[in-house]
Amino acid sequence: TKPQIEGLSGQVKSFECIRKRLQGGAYDGTHSEWIAQLERDLNELVYNEMIAHDITSPRNYAAITLFQKGAKVVQTWREKKPIACMGCKKEEEAKQLRFCEMCCCGLHDSCVQGAVKLPDSGCHPLTSLPTFFCSPSCHRKFRAVSGKFNITTVRQEFVRTDALLARGFEESALMPGIRFKARTREQFESASENPNLPLVLWPQLGADGPEWRWGIAEEFMPFPSRQ
Repeated sequence: TKPQIEGLSGQVKSFECIRKRLQGGAYDGTHSEWIAQLERDLNELVYNEMIAHDITSPRNYAAITLFQKGAKVVQTWREKKPIACMGCKKEEEAKQLRFCEMCCCGLHDSCVQGAVKLPDSGCHPLTSLPTFFCSPSCHRKFRAVSGKFNITTVRQEFVRTDALLARGFEESALMPGIRFKARTREQFESASENPNLPLVLWPQLGADGPEWRWGIAEEFMPFPSRQ
């Protein structure tokens, strides 16, 4: 039996597990409590898939998609009713709070004690968006989990592509991305036409949140590794 990774409960390995937890009353708390608990469970489901499967696996790619779509749904739920700050317990609109990447609880900036950001790029490895942690403990747990993601075994890059330039990025702009193997006919054709350049997957922040894009990297450099 593999040792349990700090930060993962070991209770959520499928949607069936979430269904059973629902039946068992795991989400019976207040509006703030059940949303945070469900988001933690959805994240754990995604993280388990990211750890168990290489980025070339359809399950790994599906997990990333689930993470993005799940985040949108959770945000919609949060906006329906005020959310209680974990610090002062005052209820506010979700946009007035910051939410921890690990425990998924909300905090006012003024209530944050010991909050930290990732020390390297300050970005979530699945979205490249800025991260927030409510405590050094949550930060440590997240690093223990994310350090096991299979994307860390695939070389990450800062990339610049024609597509990025066409969307208005400055010519000097570089964006975090991940090298990956072609899976579709269009990707195979692009790879064969550009044999000396890598296929790269990167998250793009759109109107509805981050979405994954792919392209040929015209220029790239190694992404700083997380120790």
